[in-house]
This record gives sequence, structure tokens and C-alpha cells, in this order.
Amino acid sequence: MTSLNEFHGLELEDLTDEAVATRYIAKLLIRGELALLLGAGVSMSNHLPSWKGLVRSCERAVGAVPPGATEAVDPRTAPDFLEAMEDVRDKLGSNEAFLSTVEKALYTDDDQRLRKDYDDTVLQSMLLIAIGALVMPSTRGSITTVITLNFDDLLEWYLRVHGFSVMTVTELPAYLRADYDVTVFHPHGFLPLVDSREATDWLVLRHSEFVARLAKTSGEAWPNYLTSLFMTKRLLAIGSSMSDIDIEVQLAAAHKERPDEGLPHGFVIGDQIAEPKQRQLLKAGLVPVSLHNREAIPGFILKICRQAADLVETHRGGL
Repeated sequence: MTSLNEFHGLELEDLTDEAVATRYIAKLLIRGELALLLGAGVSMSNHLPSWKGLVRSCERAVGAVPPGATEAVDPRTAPDFLEAMEDVRDKLGSNEAFLSTVEKALYTDDDQRLRKDYDDTVLQSMLLIAIGALVMPSTRGSITTVITLNFDDLLEWYLRVHGFSVMTVTELPAYLRADYDVTVFHPHGFLPLVDSREATDWLVLRHSEFVARLAKTSGEAWPNYLTSLFMTKRLLAIGSSMSDIDIEVQLAAAHKERPDEGLPHGFVIGDQIAEPKQRQLLKAGLVPVSLHNREAIPGFILKICRQAADLVETHRGGL
């Protein structure tokens, strides 16, 4: 039932086909080989800002928005945004003021911040519904390890509303417990709206923080953990552009240690992924599954869950 022999002889490019990818990922789900990586696209689909939007909001708070920089038009690169947040921190003068500014830029609704709660309309988010299905304990398999590059606690809130037990990890080393349905790791920091856990006093959002993380002079346990995870699990990335330098470095380290068997190290689910990016992902051992639009992503995820359930049911029928 869970053998991958049927894919023997296929190239990674062959797995980019939606139908082939669905079946392959469904089998990985049954086998328990998947770890979930969530990017800003998950939060953006629920009215939280993109990384660029977050930076611009922080810049506005200190009166430093570059002329002509808007959500639609902002030519700055990732290093530029990291430097911009370094400038914001310098202008604010303290880490406490910086974290407060980022939190207000993240949760723009004053009433929401006052209530310390998300709006119930989030419960209708098809993307969160689909992600919830992936982590739902089931005989057809589930994902119990989630890496989120987002600072918010939106996923934790959503899962707990539905009765899931969630362990949130914001600092390493940490003792991981088995009596939770899912463990959510925040390697870039944590600024919760609702979660009872304390916010981190650091965020990997500035140039100096990225340099310290990559140099392993700050948060050294995170690179070690991520590299180990990427060597032992296949990645299923959703809502991520896969352009995060920190993650790229750990993926490259894991890729170097893995035997080159022509097997995918993971899948990246996105909408209209550009050809150059697809080639870059394939070179890193990651299979891009490029869907026609963002709205198609939840349906694709749910199709994976259904196919995994069908495979399990078919196997039972043959016993």
C-alpha cells in the first residue's frame, strides 16, 4: 500500500505533475514521513500582513517608508528588507520598543488586540481547514511536526478551537512531548495574539539576527534541529516562497548529507511558481507543484488527504 516502487525510474520533474504528486504525497502521509513548513502565505490568506507589508508598517511607525514603496510596487530585495528592519530597530532605540512596533504591525486591528482573540471568520478559511485535515490524527496518517516561519499564533488558535492539543516550541533546546496531537515550531520568533506562551524577546527579522543565526552565534540549536529534521523527514511547504535564507542553508546542509538516490526531499505547493524558481527547487531536491491560482491550494491539500484515505480503505478491503 505504501510502497513507492511505482515511482521508480521517474525523474523529479515527472513528480511535478499534479496527479502524480498527489499520489506520492498521499503515500508519504500514510508512511508518516512528512513535516509541514508554513510561510507567510498562510497568514496572508487570513488578513495578516506579508513580510514586505510588515516591514513597511514598521517603517511607517518610525517615519521611514521609502518613497513609492507600496504592496504592489516595492523593488527592494530580501537583504534590503532585513537592513530596513535594522534601521527601524536603531530608530526605536530599544528591543522592547522594536518588538512592540512589530506586534502592532502584525495585528493591525486594535479591537482584535484588545480582545486578544481572532475573528470567528478565520474558521471559514479553506487553507486552514486543509492544513487542519493534514494534522488531524487519522489512520490514513497525519503530520505531527509543523515548522512555521510566521510570528503569529494563528495556526495554534485554529487547531485548539477544534479541540486539537498543540505544543508550541519557541526556544531550543526543549523536551518534546508525545501527548500532543501536533508540535508547532517557531524558529524565527513568536508574537502571539492569544497563545498563553510568552513572546520571544528575539525575532529573526533584522540583518544582524540573520547573520547571527547563520553564524550559529545566536539561537545555535535551531540550525542544528532544522538540519536534523530535513534529514529525517520530507518537507511539505505551503504558503512559502522558499526564499528564506535561513531555511535554504539548513536544507542545503541536509541535502549534502543525504544519499543521492534521486528521491525528492520534499514538495513545495504554490500558485504559478516561476520557471527559474522551479529549476532552483528541483536542484535542491524539492519538487514544485505549481497550481493555477492560490485558491486551488486548499483543494489540492484535501485531495492528498482523500487519496491517502482511499489507499488505506482499498488496502483494508484486500485483507
